[in-house]
Amino acid sequence: MTEYYDKLCKCGCGRRIEIKSHHKRRGVPDYVWGHNDRIYNSKKKFDEIEIIDKALKVGFYDRLCRCGCGQKISVDKSHKYNGIPVYIKDHSFKDKESREICRNRMLGSHPSKETLIKRSISLKKVKRTDEWCNNISMALTNKKLSKEHIKSIIESHKGKTWEKMFGKEKSELMRLERSIKYKGINAPNYGRKFSEEVKRRMSESRKIVVANPEYIKKVRKARLKQVIPYRDTSIEVKMQKELKRRGIDFKTHYPIIGQPDIFIEPNITIFCDGDYWHCYPTGKPRDWYVNELLSDMNYNVFRFWESDIKECVNWCVNRIEAFINNRRIMESAS
Repeated sequence: MTEYYDKLCKCGCGRRIEIKSHHKRRGVPDYVWGHNDRIYNSKKKFDEIEIIDKALKVGFYDRLCRCGCGQKISVDKSHKYNGIPVYIKDHSFKDKESREICRNRMLGSHPSKETLIKRSISLKKVKRTDEWCNNISMALTNKKLSKEHIKSIIESHKGKTWEKMFGKEKSELMRLERSIKYKGINAPNYGRKFSEEVKRRMSESRKIVVANPEYIKKVRKARLKQVIPYRDTSIEVKMQKELKRRGIDFKTHYPIIGQPDIFIEPNITIFCDGDYWHCYPTGKPRDWYVNELLSDMNYNVFRFWESDIKECVNWCVNRIEAFINNRRIMESAS
């Protein structure tokens, strides 16, 4: 036999509350189990319930249908739970044509040229903020695009870098996010085992790309702009400090053949070679080759060893300064 308290439920249903063991710890509840939601919903929709009760007597609401037909909305008891509707049934669209348009959109038919023109005009007026871009990216996720649409996107982005489209700060952030996103387990080809045929096709397609002379030129230009090492070495910093002290203007890691550590306009190239990495005292064959190429291009090449810079930086810079002064004298005499 279930036992009950003398206390009634506060929702107004008239039922008594059942006695349970956990009431010793938590106390006697004010509502029957699940009846507190009724009070919450009634508080939330208190105004609507009053309107519905008044309208039930008459049979319709004072508000008109939003479609513009001028008719009043009829009342139903279900409105207490579902809320007051805005339209009369089947009046959410004014006529059959608007209904057919909506159905075609839901089925995925293409919009007319007029609607596309209106959209393009409205998009030009919109300010492309970060929130706007994020909302569009979220809407386009898991959406399959047609081949024609993909081709049009590729053609529109040809010759445009991220820096031109989004600016330097945002492009750097996008690169960082992309590198973090596709690292390790999140990489698209992580854990995939390719067949021998697929490997052969990939290698053949890569060979065709690498053999292209235009691709080789692009890679060489990009390599010249790439600074290696990322930070200046200690001997480079010493040379730079001494040149600054003497008031000689220079540039670092100038993008020409060999990428000299220090460049003084118009044609002075300075290399600070480490004893270990450049095989002191003979030097590397590649260094000799770079010297020949630069001299053929009318560049004056200076190479200093690490040991010479550490022992006497002044002697190294004196050589450069003497060459600059002699050239000035020759130019003034001519």
